[in-house]
Amino acid sequence: MANSFFPSSDDSLLSWATDYRDGIEEHATELGMTPAEVTEEKGFCDAIIDSLKDVSTERGKLKSALDHRDAVIADKGGQLRDRISRHKTAPGYTTAIGESLKIVAHNPNVNFDTYKASIKVELFAGHIRIKFSKKGVDGINLFNRKKGTSDWEFVSRLTVSPFDHIFPLKVAGQPEHWEYRAFGVVMDQEVGIASDIVEIIYGG
Repeated sequence: MANSFFPSSDDSLLSWATDYRDGIEEHATELGMTPAEVTEEKGFCDAIIDSLKDVSTERGKLKSALDHRDAVIADKGGQLRDRISRHKTAPGYTTAIGESLKIVAHNPNVNFDTYKASIKVELFAGHIRIKFSKKGVDGINLFNRKKGTSDWEFVSRLTVSPFDHIFPLKVAGQPEHWEYRAFGVVMDQEVGIASDIVEIIYGG
């Protein structure tokens, strides 16, 4: 209400209604109020206070429920996605099964003919971390080769980023220069063109 003494926020209104309820009886005589009127106004305040407390309680329940939902989706959903990724590599898996279970992603805004995967590499003690974004595909096929060689070797099918590539050095204590690239994958088929080649010096 414009220009109203009623506070607009719930917290302020709760405080105001409590103060009014607790203070009105003290001024009843000066205001010419009967005991019945005092009781009635206190009842008005109690109704307002109860309604505000109900909202606060339900907000707390909703937040708790939302937090629980997010935790469950992150935990169980992540495990389920990993299981589904394994299902897609089963010998008997077919596109028809994927469509039936609705586990095949379709993004009409992605041109799979020109799709270009994008990867980044980071160095950690004992492994190389590869990060990527699906951007409409099911995952990527990751390849690597030593700098200066010509043949690419398949590393892994990746559906969850990041991926830690752990492998020993050919010669202990001798750093190696590696190159990585990737292709997008849709329904177990590579699509588009290779990502840019990224390089890293790996010391084990």
